[in-house]
Amino acid sequence: MAVNNIPMSVRLFSYSGEKKELEKYYLSEWKMKGHGKLRQRNVGDLKILSYELDGFLYSVQFSQKGDVVDGKLVVSPTPLNYKSDMNSSLPLAPKSRVANKVETIETGRRSETLTVDSKLPWKQLEAYYLDQLTNDSWVKYSRSENGAGSVTSFQREGELLQLTIKGLQGRNSSFSQALIHWLK
Repeated sequence: MAVNNIPMSVRLFSYSGEKKELEKYYLSEWKMKGHGKLRQRNVGDLKILSYELDGFLYSVQFSQKGDVVDGKLVVSPTPLNYKSDMNSSLPLAPKSRVANKVETIETGRRSETLTVDSKLPWKQLEAYYLDQLTNDSWVKYSRSENGAGSVTSFQREGELLQLTIKGLQGRNSSFSQALIHWLK
């Protein structure tokens, strides 16, 4: 997985035992590695431990669920060692910017998800993407609308793309956001 061009490895796990045992294990492992920077915090019942050493950030998040501890382990280079990259081969509407880009490879299939912030009203943003994607050989096969946004699905050969657009409410009513999820 890569978020804004920063690669990372994410693993989910379950541990039969107590949360304190798992915490003690990671703290002792990291202590043996050297003089890295350790951080700990609690968010509700979630324990978060992170350790930075030699240009890498190791993070483990876990919580007790009955007799089992469910958790997630993430390893990534520190942000100082990677340059953020929001570029995509997908079109970007005028008056818009990519706020976030997530790329993944799962079971050999690549995907890219863009979060786009736009100063365009949602219907205008939707019209832009419908035109651009259709001109790029994407075939629209479903669309739904709820009055404040829409979800449109496209296919191009073996690729799938879902375009979700939402108009922002209140003072930001002329702004919109798009979530573009592309299975390559």
